[in-house]
Amino acid sequence: MRSQHSFWFMSILLLLGLNLDVFPQTDGSRGVIDINGGKVYYEAIGRGKAIVFIHGGLVDSRLWDDQFKEFAKKYRVVRYDIRGRGKSPLPTEPYSLVNDVKEILRHLKIEKASIVGLSLGGVIAADFVLEYPEFVESLVLVSAGLRGFDSGKPDREGAAIYGAVATIPPEKAASLWLTHPHFAGVRKNKKVREKLFQMLVDNYAGYTQKDAGKFYVLPQPETDERLSKIKVPTLIVAGSLDAEYILANANELKANISGSELVIIKNASHHPNIEKPSEFNKVLRTFLQKHIK
Repeated sequence: MRSQHSFWFMSILLLLGLNLDVFPQTDGSRGVIDINGGKVYYEAIGRGKAIVFIHGGLVDSRLWDDQFKEFAKKYRVVRYDIRGRGKSPLPTEPYSLVNDVKEILRHLKIEKASIVGLSLGGVIAADFVLEYPEFVESLVLVSAGLRGFDSGKPDREGAAIYGAVATIPPEKAASLWLTHPHFAGVRKNKKVREKLFQMLVDNYAGYTQKDAGKFYVLPQPETDERLSKIKVPTLIVAGSLDAEYILANANELKANISGSELVIIKNASHHPNIEKPSEFNKVLRTFLQKHIK
């Protein structure tokens, strides 16, 4: 009888539109956090040591579907939508990508977490550990950007696409992005290609927002100048088919973060966690088991 009453109680709350995060939940929570005038959507599930997954700039937190429930079997797993992506509204004033992570952890009462960031998420993750090392247990950088590093291998394709997408419809923009080396690993994988295509369409407003860079408050000095200060266990992952500058970033990270590990996933490109989920999950699981007790 108690479970039936609980069901109807929660149903009524949902119908009333109340925030369920104020009520204790055993299986997970989701909601929107107000952070310095902006809103950030998050999801959390599982128990144990915490892992925070941060997606890239062209997609949203659905990128981690193949990791979210899988790693929740052993860990407390958190993912969120960067502002302007997924269910997080576009920013309207300057904000700190790094501070958003800290506020999510505080909201969820997480004292320490492993931070996993992909692409732009990797930029955020690396800057976060440099700014707030006390919150970080381990660091995983996947296909990561690297502020302040000139690889000598400019992303001309990406620059051209960014220049074109703001003036064309979302579906055409998504199709154009799929010609970039970042998506080389999905051209023969219809299921993954269609999922990424949908995220590219859905997040069009975010990656084409006019003067988006003016909203980012970025820590200084730039990341590449401070890599030697990263002292937590660090895993670097890249796909063998990704753009040359991303592979150069991976090598730079490996060379300058003491004790870091580098894994190249063959026949994958910019999103190895969705392109090769079983292989990626094995690599991540092995790293966490080694370093997170």
